[in-house]
Parts: sequence; C-alpha cells; structure tokens
Amino acid sequence: MHRKYERKFSQSNEDLYLKEIFAKLNLSINWCCEFGAWDGLTFSNTFYFVKNNQTNAVFIEGDELKYNDLLSTAKDFHNITPIKAFVDHRTGSNESLDNLLSSTNIPIDFDILSIDIDSHDADVWLSLSKYQPKCVIIEINNEIPPGIKQKHGDMTDE
Repeated sequence: MHRKYERKFSQSNEDLYLKEIFAKLNLSINWCCEFGAWDGLTFSNTFYFVKNNQTNAVFIEGDELKYNDLLSTAKDFHNITPIKAFVDHRTGSNESLDNLLSSTNIPIDFDILSIDIDSHDADVWLSLSKYQPKCVIIEINNEIPPGIKQKHGDMTDE
C-alpha cells in the first residue's frame, strides 16, 4: 500500500496508510489533532502531513520534558499549535478534549484525530461531543486478544 522509500514518522506506517486512504477518497488533510504527542515527531501519526502538506495541527502533550521538545518542533513548524495538558476523559473537565480544542482555531469537522495516551484512549473518544473529526486513530493494547471488550477504567473515576 505504501512506498517503502518514503519517510514515515509513525510507529507502524499509520501515516502512510492515512495518506493512501485520504488520496483514494480524494480528500485533503488540512487540520489534525494528536495528543500524547511527545515532541510532535516521534511515533507521530500526523507529523508527516504537517511537514509535507503544511497541514495545521494541534499537538497536546502533558509531560513537561516532552512538551519542551514539542515546543522546539513547533519553532520550526509554525502550523503546529502546541498545548501542554493531560487530556482528561471526563466531560466538562478543563482538560477535556472539547475544552482544550475550543481554545484553538481547529474547525469542528477537522480531518484526523490521533489518540495515544496509554490509558483512557477510548473514554476520551467517547467524551468528545463538540468536535466531529473525519478520521480517528485510537491506540490499541495488542496484549488484549481480539473480541475482548475492556476499558481502562470507569469514566466516573476521579
């Protein structure tokens, strides 16, 4: 599906698969959001588009050191809006994805949402109500066998 010589940033070619999917659908990628973004580059499912297509991006990272790395990347790529926060899975929280995105210029129907926080990934997706991304990537735990439905925790956890 993808060209092996092409530079990718994602862990398992997700960025190149997304490129192919959007091309086949004749859709452009103008806006994306990724959280658990680290430096914006490492294992990023969306940086390929930021770099090669000048896609606008909201990258969210809560870890102080990783966020500082993200700020360095954003200095070179002015189409990145960096946010320092841990995205909360609870609706109404100041750090809910809806609230964090509302402080940016990202449109309601942006193109790609990439969720990779190693915890309440599915819960964050379920809490999103204001925004309607066209394509969503949610990290899985490949140690849980297919067919098993499991959530990280109760969405009412404090």
